[in-house]
Amino acid sequence: MTIEETMAYIQAVTKKGSVLGLENMAELTKRVGHPEADLHFVHIAGTNGKGSVVAMLSSILEEAGFRVGRYISPTINYYNERIHVSGMDIPDEALARHMTTLKKAAEDMVEEGLEHPTAFELETVLGFLYFKECACDVVLLECGMGGLLDATNIIPKKDLAILTSISLDHVGILGNTLEEIARNKAGIITPGCEVVLYAPDCVELLNTPEDSKEGAAVVEVVRNACKEAGAFLTITEPEKLQVISDSLQGQRFSYKDWEEVAIPLIGEHQLRNAMVVLEAVEVLLRKGYEIPKEAVYRGLSHTYWPGRLELVSSRPVILLDGAHNPDGAYKLSRCMKKYLSRYLTIVIMGVLRDKDYPKMIEQIEPLANVIITIDPDNARALSDEELERAILAYQKEHGARAQVLHGGRIESGVELANQLILQLGTQDVALVVMGSLSFQGDFRRYLGI
Repeated sequence: MTIEETMAYIQAVTKKGSVLGLENMAELTKRVGHPEADLHFVHIAGTNGKGSVVAMLSSILEEAGFRVGRYISPTINYYNERIHVSGMDIPDEALARHMTTLKKAAEDMVEEGLEHPTAFELETVLGFLYFKECACDVVLLECGMGGLLDATNIIPKKDLAILTSISLDHVGILGNTLEEIARNKAGIITPGCEVVLYAPDCVELLNTPEDSKEGAAVVEVVRNACKEAGAFLTITEPEKLQVISDSLQGQRFSYKDWEEVAIPLIGEHQLRNAMVVLEAVEVLLRKGYEIPKEAVYRGLSHTYWPGRLELVSSRPVILLDGAHNPDGAYKLSRCMKKYLSRYLTIVIMGVLRDKDYPKMIEQIEPLANVIITIDPDNARALSDEELERAILAYQKEHGARAQVLHGGRIESGVELANQLILQLGTQDVALVVMGSLSFQGDFRRYLGI
């Protein structure tokens, strides 16, 4: 297939939807020679923070001289970003070549009465094929959804399993409680592997007398999974974090024996993600990875991870953030309180209808002066009018702070924000773009970034 035919095929398969389960993955990987069997993996699951942890850890390992494969989703600018090896996205030629192989395997499966693999299953195996072809030393593999039945969980062994922040998302699919969701994500823990867990902080969102019990339940679920698998668990220790400085330009901190660490990422949650990464480095060192201390400092300081509380302009202040669920909105709100309190704040907000957007509104509306609702170019999008009605309903019950404008499509929402910024002057105006990573690339193009 050409690259154009490849992308058309992927889009056609994507429309068929997705299912959780490993039967198709077992069959598909067998038909292409089990490329995953020859790779070393760090497997990452969690509700939020997976991508940030992957970005920081890959930067460190590349500084240390490793050939690093990176598998992520969703992407921001273009499809090839999800499969990445040491500074380079998969080229069109390799993408088309490997997908041609997988398309033939998928068609053979259907002819034999089996289910056609989902788009995510095809993409995941394509990643395995390319990482093996590139002779990667280690692959940082991000789960798509959950963990236990996620397509990525087909890998036979892993050097390390990382569980980032766990909170309520995909409720009804992964589980109806935080404990059930944690159990699903802990499904990536396999016999003998080492595990690093982000110390729970998501309970701050729950606002019930059961907060501490919910947080303890997450830890207990992971402890039990490790005990059953004979896996060694490390939990981050936030009480050992010392913040030295923080601003919109980045943060400096010390954690345990790591002193004066700098990261360009902002927000308290990124400090917690950095703790996960430092604990992961300690595990990999114990497993024989040669990672000089200087590579850790350089890798963290050079981390680039777009669309996650990313400062793309200082005057006016423009922040792009992929917050797409209540936990993400809560973390964004903390940053807005810390960094934007003196600004007149305009929020461009677009959400997907299968997210808990009422709770996202609850976090963001009290901090915004203007909210422009937009209609993302996504089959799962909530329309700008529906989002506007949800915000107005919240304001009717709780009192209004923000002026609400529906901006229509992304480009018209950006144009409306630009008009407001010009009217207000740039010095004390901040623009926050939030709601999903799926349309961050469009915003970057319309903003000329």
